[in-house]
Amino acid sequence: MLHGHTEQHTAPETMRDIEPSTARDLLGRRYAIVGGGLSGMAAAWYLQRRGAKTHIIERDSALGGRAGSEQLGERVVTLGGKNIGRDYTRFRAFTQSLGEHPYEHFGINSSRVLDGQILTFDSGHRSRALGQLRGIPARDLARLGRLAVAVRRNPSARYLDEARCRRLARRYHGESVQEAFGPRLRELLLRSLTVRVSAAEPDEVPMANILPYVGMILDSYDQLCGGMHEILTAAAAHSRVRLQTEVRGLLFESGRVCGLQLTTAAGESVCERFDGVILATHAHAAARLLECLAPQLAALLEEVRYFPVTVLLAEYERPVFDARVRAIVFGAGESLSNAGAYGRNDLNVVRYTFSGHKARSLVEPDPERLASIAESKLASYASVAGNRCRALLARRFSPGLCAYHPDQASFLQALDAAAPELPGLTLTGDYLRGCSIETCFAAAEEAVAAIDPSEHAAAVAPAEEQASDRLAVGEAPQRVEGVGG
Repeated sequence: MLHGHTEQHTAPETMRDIEPSTARDLLGRRYAIVGGGLSGMAAAWYLQRRGAKTHIIERDSALGGRAGSEQLGERVVTLGGKNIGRDYTRFRAFTQSLGEHPYEHFGINSSRVLDGQILTFDSGHRSRALGQLRGIPARDLARLGRLAVAVRRNPSARYLDEARCRRLARRYHGESVQEAFGPRLRELLLRSLTVRVSAAEPDEVPMANILPYVGMILDSYDQLCGGMHEILTAAAAHSRVRLQTEVRGLLFESGRVCGLQLTTAAGESVCERFDGVILATHAHAAARLLECLAPQLAALLEEVRYFPVTVLLAEYERPVFDARVRAIVFGAGESLSNAGAYGRNDLNVVRYTFSGHKARSLVEPDPERLASIAESKLASYASVAGNRCRALLARRFSPGLCAYHPDQASFLQALDAAAPELPGLTLTGDYLRGCSIETCFAAAEEAVAAIDPSEHAAAVAPAEEQASDRLAVGEAPQRVEGVGG
């Protein structure tokens, strides 16, 4: 089964509640998870709930992917998104299972410069924010309102689903967000969502894929007091983690995927058998691993769109923002799409995000150059002038953020049709149900739930118990090469 497919997504509050009826039915089986980002961590967690032993294979030197952490001055910071919605019940159950990891309220506080004025949306003053809707055509408000009601009535609507995507494509005649809404609502609200979530402009987001964005408007957000790195560290203790290890290909024997060809951190090439393999990478990395074994599926995965994003974190001597304004969103004419306080109590640490059309030419993440661009744009609205910067950290993510398939309904249908061709292999990732943290967990939950425990397995012992699990290249079964991990 390549990925699970269920219409309803109910999320329990505690780990005890999420125990499936088939709990521990994969007891003792060994699964390889290719990719140590949040999709991979989620897949490992759900496999562990079924008793499996999990091996996470990660090409980079640290876990986390876009949610990874690095050093900024004397502190550790999370590079990617770290806002956790109140509706993120899967992710919250995950963190609860790992021990005491408290949250602090962050809310939504975002300001836009429109017609020379700063307009602030604060989730703590939603009624005041409604006043900013003046001047938006009633048709646009009605359209957005209908979508919001659909998500409120059925929380699972915020996940990309074949049937819903197809219905929306028909309803809006294949229009993009750019075509479906007028300029004021796009600039006031919609572009900031598409650019920040997917690094995509409104003309690059089909209305068929709009519901995950709408769901994010309706949520309220907290942040982990200890940061994402504490969660990643705690979760890694429950898997065998191999960093700086590249997956060179899939092992295929007796009609099923049965292992991986690896290049280890020491440069050694080995083949290792597993009872199953989960590809939890971005779609293009999965495609490269599948291009020889399943060329049509690989071509389909290559069609998923990702757009680059560059993140700059800067620590200043004094606060840059205040409690009233904690973030500024910039328009389509700027390479800087957003500048915001790192945390509610970290007003002197700013996360600058460069995404959208204009930012795609920023290929080299030079911290000093990026800081010069960002501060020149922010200086009119926040306290950066004369505020000494103590530390800078820049990272460019490419492929970057997922903007899904242009025809997501047909894409999901084709993935389901390909499932019987590759027993032993499962796909999960940000390109299936949505790219938020919670939707990545939803996709992983579905993928793991779809694994049939009665399916023929390689039935090998752990590597530390049976040396034949690790074979020198040349002794392995049929090897299907690719590049991934």
